[in-house]
Amino acid sequence: MPINIRPALCFDDVQLVDGLNPVRSRSEVYLENGQGYIPIYIAPMMAVNSIEMQEAATKANIVHVLHRYNTLEERLDFLQSVSHSPKNIGASIGMNDTDEDILQLAQWAGHLNFDVAACYSEAVIERVLNISNLLDNEFPWVHLIVGNYSNPAFAERMATLLAPEHPLTLKVSQGGSGVCSTRLMTGVGVPTFQAVVDSESLTLGADFGLIADGGVKTPGDMVKSFAAGATGVMCGGMFSAHEECSDEYRIVTDQGVFYEYFGMASERAKKGHFGKVKNVEGVSSLKRLKGSVADTIESIKDGLRSGISMQGYSSLTDLVGNGEFVQVSGAGVREASTYSKLGPSFG
Repeated sequence: MPINIRPALCFDDVQLVDGLNPVRSRSEVYLENGQGYIPIYIAPMMAVNSIEMQEAATKANIVHVLHRYNTLEERLDFLQSVSHSPKNIGASIGMNDTDEDILQLAQWAGHLNFDVAACYSEAVIERVLNISNLLDNEFPWVHLIVGNYSNPAFAERMATLLAPEHPLTLKVSQGGSGVCSTRLMTGVGVPTFQAVVDSESLTLGADFGLIADGGVKTPGDMVKSFAAGATGVMCGGMFSAHEECSDEYRIVTDQGVFYEYFGMASERAKKGHFGKVKNVEGVSSLKRLKGSVADTIESIKDGLRSGISMQGYSSLTDLVGNGEFVQVSGAGVREASTYSKLGPSFG
């Protein structure tokens, strides 16, 4: 059987072409989606999840998603303590959560994130169908997110099996995060930009969304994600090492204040939750304190508004799937980058 190899592009491999700017000031660009929040999701990671981060997300009108490496009671306690704005609150669930568990969480969260490293499996598909029906009957307003995958056949399968009245957002890409080693350990994974393009090209129902998850390092990567067809973006690194991160991961040294940042499949995360380590597909790092996450979020919003207006649109939703891209060479990547001179501002 012949092996077919097709090209797969990363964020750095492409740039957007500008369009006629319709606004006089980037402050006029509207970032909220049809549900009334900005579709930026703080990743469900121990190193970036905290009550303080949730409060910052709510104030900024983005979404904080609580990780699932905790008990049902711990998740409920967290949600109940911050449940004044469900549209900005997400909670992660997994294969081991029962229908009763899910219904309890759905009372307090506007988003439920079905979080599986490789969701393209018969068992996951069957469970997602059950959860979708459960929520549709009891909490139809709760947003169901399912991930992660790279093969667009999964998206096509879900579009075929789920009726249009069951809204669903799929979380695409595996191994793109700076602290995820899935591609190194398994050889599996498609660059996030390409994975978005592959899924967006399918004829999905109007109620299907697509979150670009992993490898989103800058506001420009966010703009590219939306322009390629994503309806949301999820990031961990951009929100790491801020004052709002948990004090548990703060390290004070003679050289300054640092924060731990680690993948949820890393030895650091698994040993802390399970007490044992197997199937490690993540790493840990230390990052210098960046200050308040509120400043970072405002900078991200500035970049989004500029990028959207430069594309010729006045709202984020108008940009989705309507970008004009060019592929650039390695020289083009270097020409666009300041990293070698100044170091990255995000991540």
